[in-house]
Amino acid sequence: MHHPVFASRMDCGLVLKKNFSWYLMASALLVLTARNCAAVNCKLRSGSTCICDVEDGSGYLDLSPLSKNDGHPFFDNIGTPGHPRWHYSYNPCHTYTDSDCKNQVATCQNMPGSQAVCGRQTAALIMITGTNPFKGVIKYPGGDVFPNTKTERTSYVNFTCDEKTEQTFTSLGEPTQAVYIFTLVSKYACLKPEPPTQTQPTGTTTKPSRTPNDLHVSLGTIMDICLLMGLTSYLAVGTAYMYMRRGARGREAIPNFEFWIGFPGLVKEGCMFIVSKLRRGGGASGYDQI
Repeated sequence: MHHPVFASRMDCGLVLKKNFSWYLMASALLVLTARNCAAVNCKLRSGSTCICDVEDGSGYLDLSPLSKNDGHPFFDNIGTPGHPRWHYSYNPCHTYTDSDCKNQVATCQNMPGSQAVCGRQTAALIMITGTNPFKGVIKYPGGDVFPNTKTERTSYVNFTCDEKTEQTFTSLGEPTQAVYIFTLVSKYACLKPEPPTQTQPTGTTTKPSRTPNDLHVSLGTIMDICLLMGLTSYLAVGTAYMYMRRGARGREAIPNFEFWIGFPGLVKEGCMFIVSKLRRGGGASGYDQI
């Protein structure tokens, strides 16, 4: 008699074989991301959530030209490819109010009949992940909590410098519950050199005074950001390929949708199988009973 876990593994194997090229591409993207993910902290200046100084002293980032300070978001009602019901708003530097989205809002999700804060300004964290081109990730935790799972929503904005682009903001939606990914390409996302030193009356030279945020960035945070960069690349490239080359629409445009939708079930069955083995004492006798 076949155990359901083994049957699931056979089905999974068929999916893997059928979509081997996709997994090869995803693996390559993850490897390239890991090799190039030398994340450096960008310390926020006092009182700001969008101006920061790169920790290695190479310069600073200033996204304030992409922000409104009138209670409205700079990027408003941004759609999500493949998900016509999902729309988002985003304001890099200043909080805003959008119906039910209130209190230090950075990103807000708008759906028919409901809204939710996906990330807040107060806990913003900026990491620089590349220099050619200059790019990085802004993490906005502290969003509204899902009532059923008690999971806190978090947004990640992957920004890239492009001197020829005013601004392009794209939503990749919610690839997994409570995690929202966006991309921002703009000339305002480029590294700015440190201003020249100022000569004091005494003849000494000092840099302009500022009080950076001394937030410590853990290794776990860096790994988290690197993984999300890989996931962003996987979703962006995979969805574009499915949409343009295979004509997929809606959720079918998500690469390997069938596998990912069934993956939690495989994990659950695997855990149940291991628990049952442990309860029976393991060994050959426990396996024979299956």
